[in-house]
Formats: sequence, C-alpha cells, structure tokens
Amino acid sequence: MEERPSYDEYFMEMAHVVSKRSTCLRRKVGALLVKNKHILSTGYNGAPKGLKHCSEVGCLRENLDIPSGERHELCRGLHAEQNAIIQAAVFGVSIKDSTLYCTNTPCVVCVKMLINAGVKEIIFSGDYPDELAKRMLNESSIKIRSFNNKNLSGIEKNSFVLDEKDDKAVQLFSELGMPKNLAKTLMYISQVDECRSADVEQGADLRQPEVSVAMQEMRRRGWAKKRDLKKKGKGRPVHIYKLTKPLPDILKNFENEKMKQVETIKNDLSELHNLIKGY
Repeated sequence: MEERPSYDEYFMEMAHVVSKRSTCLRRKVGALLVKNKHILSTGYNGAPKGLKHCSEVGCLRENLDIPSGERHELCRGLHAEQNAIIQAAVFGVSIKDSTLYCTNTPCVVCVKMLINAGVKEIIFSGDYPDELAKRMLNESSIKIRSFNNKNLSGIEKNSFVLDEKDDKAVQLFSELGMPKNLAKTLMYISQVDECRSADVEQGADLRQPEVSVAMQEMRRRGWAKKRDLKKKGKGRPVHIYKLTKPLPDILKNFENEKMKQVETIKNDLSELHNLIKGY
C-alpha cells in the first residue's frame, strides 16, 4: 500500500503548488493558513488584483538594485503571507490560532502582521534573508520550524546560507572578473556535499536563471558535475550538483586564467608602445 503523506507534507506541497501562480520575477512564494487540518486561505506573491504584473512591467527592486530582505516598501507586489491574511479578511474567516505553511520564512512586515493576527505557528521550507524578522519572531509567542529539512521529492535539503565571509569572497571573485552569480554559486556548492539548484537559489539569494547559467558554466570549466535523481512516480528527475575538485584547486585554476590574461595584456601593451613610437 502506498504511503500517505503526513499533514505537514500535504499542506507544504500545496503551498508549493500555490507558489506557481506567482508572477514575481525574483522569488515565487506560496502560503497556506491552516487550522484544525483545514485550509482557511491561500496566497502567493504578486501585484494587487487588476494591476499589471511584474512579469509585464519589470521588477522595480531589480531596476533599483535592492537586495532581498531590504526596503520592502519599494515593490509593486504583495507577499504571499499578506495575500493569505487579506483573503481570509475579505471572506470573514478568523485566522487566530492558525498555522502558516510557507515556502519561505516571512519578512519583517509579514511577521508583524502574523503576530497581530494571532497565528500560532509557522512552518517553512526555504529561508529569506531578513534578520529583523527572525529577531521579532524570537520575541513573539509564534512557534517556527523547518519542514523536516526535506524537499518535496524526499531528497535531503541543504539549509546552508552564505555568510559574511562568503560574501567577501564573492566580492573579490567579482572584482577579478568572475560574474557574481557564478561566484555565489561556487561559494555555496563548495561548502555542501551536493545540492539542487533550488538550494543554491535560497542559500545564495539568486534567481533560477542565474543559478542555471552558473551551473552550466561550472560544468563547462570542469568545476562541477551533475547527476539526475529520479523522483517517486513519473515526475521529472531532480538535478543534483557536486564539485569535481576542492575550492583551492578551482581558485588556482581561476588564478592561472587571470595570469594568462595579464600576460596577454602586457604583450598587447608592449606592441602598442612599439606601434605608436614616432606619432
């Protein structure tokens, strides 16, 4: 007999399905408010109803280069948690003592709303970089827990997030000419045994296309390899990535590339000096 999903698995999978309705260009988020094993309301992130979607007019935050977790007011969209709360209010449904299932941890604006709405528990499957939100949750009476540290396919999920030291390394790689998405992906994957692209998206704060391009480049350079892990049933396989060599060896490889470029620049400059003599 096929094993039935637990209620946590059941509701979290629904949250991920809800997130597919999102029109956000940066991060698709889904949320469910549940009480006594019944769904009270759902929400996903996107522009207010009747207004143009970000997928049509572009991302204001991207245009202004605003990092995730900052300046929440500079955004056309509402967050998934906000829309779930609003939907319940519109239909006169009390969400007091309910549980929020969300694909990501809430921002500080959503946290304040959830506290005042009387939500008693938050269950999340992915992180969001907002330290003030985490501090306020710690002060509140809301229980918060990770979704069993598993993703929906049953593959172990990496909850690792890049820290300040990693960010500094990314900055230096970037200053040396490495694309930032490649540097972030490299720093992330170098510190876990293996991971999915979704893990990198959440842990390195990148969008799916950025991770996809970075993974392709790492494989082209021979820095990473990919294997396919089949899901239960007929679902498409999950791509699992792993480095082919330690990070210091990759750095040495990158250094050699840069030194060759420096040598080429020196030769070109020398030739230019000879050519312009007498001008």
